[in-house]
Amino acid sequence: MRVAGPRSRYDRCQMCRGAADQVDLRLCPKCRRAQCRDCWDHNNGECARCGTALPDLPLSLKDTVASVAAHR
Repeated sequence: MRVAGPRSRYDRCQMCRGAADQVDLRLCPKCRRAQCRDCWDHNNGECARCGTALPDLPLSLKDTVASVAAHR
């Protein structure tokens, strides 16, 4: 998960509330909110807070994220 930067050692996931010592926590590159890798995967690489999709997603995920964003 090189796009979201190094693993965060503090805070909790904004979605599942998992603590940094229990989950692989990464920060959104735009809003800097913490989200665990499982929740990034569950949201198809999109931040639950600001809606920013991680760059360099596979084409199949880019299509999914764009489709979901169009229906918001």
